[in-house]
Amino acid sequence: MLIINTETRQMRTLHHGQAPDGWIPVPVSLEPCARAYCPYCELAIEDGALVDITPTARPPEPEPEPTQEEQLRADVDFIAAMTGVEL
Repeated sequence: MLIINTETRQMRTLHHGQAPDGWIPVPVSLEPCARAYCPYCELAIEDGALVDITPTARPPEPEPEPTQEEQLRADVDFIAAMTGVEL
């Protein structure tokens, strides 16, 4: 059974027993939504049961680090600009 932490929206699989405090079971019908949206979602809980999952905005992806080649080219361009050399 899939469970979700109601605070952090992290998911876990529970193989037996009951969900620990702070966790709620995910109905089978909502498992695809949970897997697609968690942890960026709002949980609709009614009478102690999860009834809906609504996606929220994800934070922007960080800019990728430049490759060694891109960094080297930027360094060469900078040095050329500072020394007045045309490439």
